[in-house]
Amino acid sequence: MIKIVIDKEKCIGCGACWVIAPGIFIEDKSMGKTTLSSQYILGERENKVYGEIPRELYDKVSKAEKNCPTYAISIEEQ
Repeated sequence: MIKIVIDKEKCIGCGACWVIAPGIFIEDKSMGKTTLSSQYILGERENKVYGEIPRELYDKVSKAEKNCPTYAISIEEQ
């Protein structure tokens, strides 16, 4: 499994990650920013979303991370 962190303070809600990795990244409609699909969320605190994804989704998530204009997505490989 791969750990992901989304920093909602940095996120501008541009939607790039929603297009690159649909079903993994989704819009938090209450804030207009990115969150993770519920099956990947481990928790939230201090404006950050913590999650875990299966290794087979790494390429999609990595592409989303690299294309985030505000660097709001970070991956922690294990």
